[in-house]
Amino acid sequence: YYENEIEEAFCKYESDFVNAIKNIKKSLKILKKQGYEYIEKDVLAIKKYCSLCWIRSPKFVSDVYKKSALIELLANSPQNVVAYKYLTDSNIVDIYFSNLNFTIIENNTALNYILPQMGILVLGDLSLTNYNVYIPITAKLLILLTTEKTVFENKLVIRTMTDEMVDKFNKKCIEVEFNNNEGILYAKNEQDILRYKEDIKTFRKN
Repeated sequence: YYENEIEEAFCKYESDFVNAIKNIKKSLKILKKQGYEYIEKDVLAIKKYCSLCWIRSPKFVSDVYKKSALIELLANSPQNVVAYKYLTDSNIVDIYFSNLNFTIIENNTALNYILPQMGILVLGDLSLTNYNVYIPITAKLLILLTTEKTVFENKLVIRTMTDEMVDKFNKKCIEVEFNNNEGILYAKNEQDILRYKEDIKTFRKN
């Protein structure tokens, strides 16, 4: 789908993201009772991953293609052109994630998070700098990047969700995945998907 040079760059960013997630889960388990601490390098890797999810979205590539009078003149596919532009001037996308505050949202309910193939869920208005970026990493854990304050009295506040919030989040994941990507969802078990069978049907039709 991408040329080798781009794939190599993306693989490095993805590898950094995977290592960051491992570190975060390990730190959360060990240090939770003492007050969670994270490594800034890991947070930077997560923010870079968000940029990758954004520019790899078919919707994003399509929007850029529609607004550009030059892409169709280039001897390359739209997704490669967008990726090359990002790699040469990454701040045009990174800026939307670089200043966000980091925290974690635990899911202690009976429901599981659905994981969209797109990788992230952005809610809010980017133009008003008032938005949240959700990155589900397991059925019970997601990362939140937000414009809101996340540190109080020098301690990171780890958030939780209710059943209603998890359900609402999953439905939004389905909507965003089908509207912006390939409509592929991952779940811990079959029931997690079947629960949203009608929602999936609705967005698949659209």
